[in-house]
Amino acid sequence: SGFIRGTDGEQAFRHGLAQEVVYDTLTFTDRRAMHHELARHIEEEDQGRLGAVAGLLLHHYDRAGDAPKTVVYAAMSGDRAARVYANREAIDFYTRGLEALDRAGGGGADRSILLERIGTCLETQGRHSAATEALQDALARWRDRGRRKRGALLDGPVPDGAREAHLCRRIAVTYERGSAYDEALSWLDRALAALPVRAGRVGSEVHASKSMTLYRKGEYREAIAWGRRALSVAKRVGDARAIAYAHNMLANSHIAEGSLRAAVRHLTEAVRLYDELEDVPGQAAANNNLGMCYHLMGELDAALRHYELAGAADERVG
Repeated sequence: SGFIRGTDGEQAFRHGLAQEVVYDTLTFTDRRAMHHELARHIEEEDQGRLGAVAGLLLHHYDRAGDAPKTVVYAAMSGDRAARVYANREAIDFYTRGLEALDRAGGGGADRSILLERIGTCLETQGRHSAATEALQDALARWRDRGRRKRGALLDGPVPDGAREAHLCRRIAVTYERGSAYDEALSWLDRALAALPVRAGRVGSEVHASKSMTLYRKGEYREAIAWGRRALSVAKRVGDARAIAYAHNMLANSHIAEGSLRAAVRHLTEAVRLYDELEDVPGQAAANNNLGMCYHLMGELDAALRHYELAGAADERVG
C-alpha cells in the first residue's frame, strides 16, 4: 500500500513520490480547495499556538489563493523572525504580505504597517537609506489609505490618531543615524505638528528623538531641555519603554557636558528598564553608554562589565 495509518487513524502517504503524483493529478481548483481545508484544519487544531505554525499556515493559505489570510500569516511569520533578529527572513515574509495585498487590491493601512516593519528590519541592519525609503513609503500609504477600518487586517504599533507623528519620527531617526541632522529635525518638526492632544508614548518619543538629534549637532543645553520634556511625558503616561528611551537620550548630552554622575543615574535606570522589558537593542545602547561613562570616570572594571554586556546584546541583534 502507498499509505500508512497514523496513531490518530488518519492516513498519510508512505512515500513522498506518491504524494507528488497524486497532487499533480488534481485540478488547480481542487489544489486550492485542498490547501484551504488543510489551513482551516491547522487553525482549529492549533488555536493556542498560531505563531508557532504561522509559516505553515502562510504556505497553505498562499497556495489556496486566500489573500487576506496570507497577509495575516505573512505578518505573523515576519514578526516571529524579527523577534529573533532574523531580519532578512522577516523582510521576505513581509514582502509576501505586500504581494498578497497587490493581488487582492488591499488597503493602504495594511500596506503601511508592512512597509514600516520592513523599515524597522532595515534599520536594525544599519541600512539607513533603505529604511528611510521604506518608512517614507509607509507614510505615503498611510496618507492615502482611505477609511482606516475598511477591510483592515493588521494592527499598527500605535493608535491611528498618532500614526502620522509616529512615522514622521521614525523617518527622522533614520536621517539622524545617517548623520543628516537638519533633515532629521525637519521631520521631527512635522512629527510635533502632527501630534494629537493626548499623544502618549509617541509624544515622549518625538521629544526624545529631538533631544538626540540636537545632541548630535552639539546643542547640548537645548538637547537636555527636550530630553527632560520627553521624560516628563513618558512618566506621565507610565510607559516603561518611553521612560527608558528618554533616560538614554538625556544621558548623551550630560556625557558631552561632562556631567558624568548625572549621566550614570539616567543610564542605570535605562539599563534596568531595558532589562525588564527584554529589549535587546536598548540594552546594547544603554550599556555601551554606561560603559563609556565609567571609562571616562576611570572606573575601568565597571566600564569593562558594561561594554561586555553591550557587546553581547549587539551579537544577539546581529
